[in-house]
Amino acid sequence: MIKSDTPTAGLGAHLRRLRRTRGLTLERAAREAGIGLATLSRWETGAHQPRLPELGALLRALRADAQERHQALVLVEA
Repeated sequence: MIKSDTPTAGLGAHLRRLRRTRGLTLERAAREAGIGLATLSRWETGAHQPRLPELGALLRALRADAQERHQALVLVEA
């Protein structure tokens, strides 16, 4: 497992890694997910947690596979 996927790294680091490995800018990922640029930035820095519908939209935009989706859901704070 990649170190940034550890629970201590958090959801934001996981989302950032997914976005960067796909070669997407914050702007493009946010646009494709239908969310605001500032919103995605706050998620990636850990300042805010996404709601599940918005997280799902971002994961679809990032073309996350089943394992990557599962990891994101594990990292969402209850």
